[in-house]
Amino acid sequence: MDVKSSSTSSTSFAIIEEGDNKFEEREFIEALSSRIKKEIEESRASITGGGNPTSNEFYVDYKDGGFKGRITVSGDARGSGYVLKATIDESNKP
Repeated sequence: MDVKSSSTSSTSFAIIEEGDNKFEEREFIEALSSRIKKEIEESRASITGGGNPTSNEFYVDYKDGGFKGRITVSGDARGSGYVLKATIDESNKP
Protein backbone atom coordinates (compact mmCIF):
# COMPACT_ATOMS: atom_id res chain seq x y z
CA MET A 1 0.00 0.00 0.00
CA ASP A 2 1.36 3.42 -0.99
CA VAL A 3 1.26 6.06 1.69
CA LYS A 4 1.73 9.76 0.99
CA SER A 5 1.04 12.67 3.30
CA SER A 6 1.55 16.40 3.31
CA SER A 7 1.13 18.91 6.09
CA THR A 8 1.64 22.68 6.09
CA SER A 9 1.62 25.06 9.00
CA SER A 10 2.50 28.70 9.45
CA THR A 11 3.11 31.08 12.30
CA SER A 12 3.95 34.74 12.62
CA PHE A 13 5.81 36.81 15.17
CA ALA A 14 7.01 40.36 15.73
CA ILE A 15 10.60 41.21 14.84
CA ILE A 16 13.01 43.85 16.12
CA GLU A 17 13.91 46.15 13.26
CA GLU A 18 16.63 48.29 14.88
CA GLY A 19 19.40 48.17 17.47
CA ASP A 20 21.75 45.49 18.78
CA ASN A 21 19.15 42.71 18.62
CA LYS A 22 17.95 43.56 15.11
CA PHE A 23 16.38 40.58 13.34
CA GLU A 24 18.72 39.11 10.73
CA GLU A 25 16.73 36.86 8.41
CA ARG A 26 19.70 34.94 6.97
CA GLU A 27 21.04 34.10 10.45
CA PHE A 28 17.57 33.04 11.60
CA ILE A 29 17.01 30.75 8.59
CA GLU A 30 20.49 29.20 8.98
CA ALA A 31 19.91 28.55 12.70
CA LEU A 32 16.48 27.05 12.04
CA SER A 33 17.91 24.79 9.32
CA SER A 34 20.65 23.58 11.69
CA ARG A 35 18.11 22.88 14.44
CA ILE A 36 15.82 20.89 12.15
CA LYS A 37 18.77 18.81 10.88
CA LYS A 38 19.80 18.11 14.48
CA GLU A 39 16.23 17.03 15.36
CA ILE A 40 16.17 14.65 12.37
CA GLU A 41 19.48 13.09 13.37
CA GLU A 42 18.43 12.80 17.03
CA SER A 43 15.31 10.91 15.93
CA ARG A 44 17.65 8.39 14.21
CA ALA A 45 16.47 9.26 10.73
CA SER A 46 19.09 10.10 8.11
CA ILE A 47 19.48 13.28 6.09
CA THR A 48 19.66 12.47 2.39
CA GLY A 49 19.86 15.97 0.90
CA GLY A 50 18.90 19.59 1.23
CA GLY A 51 19.42 23.08 -0.03
CA ASN A 52 18.74 26.80 0.20
CA PRO A 53 17.03 27.94 -3.01
CA THR A 54 16.76 31.49 -1.64
CA SER A 55 18.06 33.37 1.41
CA ASN A 56 14.70 32.97 3.17
CA GLU A 57 13.99 29.32 2.31
CA PHE A 58 15.52 25.89 2.85
CA TYR A 59 14.60 22.25 2.55
CA VAL A 60 15.89 19.05 4.11
CA ASP A 61 15.35 15.59 2.60
CA TYR A 62 15.39 12.65 5.01
CA LYS A 63 14.74 8.93 5.26
CA ASP A 64 13.31 7.13 8.26
CA GLY A 65 12.92 3.38 7.83
CA GLY A 66 10.67 2.82 4.81
CA PHE A 67 9.61 6.47 4.63
CA LYS A 68 11.28 9.35 2.85
CA GLY A 69 10.36 12.95 3.30
CA ARG A 70 11.12 16.59 2.75
CA ILE A 71 10.73 19.50 5.14
CA THR A 72 10.50 22.87 3.38
CA VAL A 73 10.62 26.09 5.41
CA SER A 74 10.25 29.63 4.10
CA GLY A 75 10.00 33.02 5.75
CA ASP A 76 8.59 36.37 4.73
CA ALA A 77 9.16 39.69 6.48
CA ARG A 78 5.99 41.79 6.50
CA GLY A 79 6.45 45.18 8.12
CA SER A 80 7.43 44.57 11.75
CA GLY A 81 6.31 40.95 11.56
CA TYR A 82 7.69 37.72 10.16
CA VAL A 83 5.64 34.85 8.73
CA LEU A 84 7.19 31.40 8.82
CA LYS A 85 5.72 28.54 6.77
CA ALA A 86 6.72 24.87 7.02
CA THR A 87 5.61 21.98 4.84
CA ILE A 88 6.33 18.30 5.48
CA ASP A 89 5.84 15.79 2.66
CA GLU A 90 6.30 12.06 3.33
CA SER A 91 5.96 8.95 1.21
CA ASN A 92 6.78 5.26 1.43
CA LYS A 93 7.70 5.12 -2.27
CA PRO A 94 11.39 4.68 -3.04
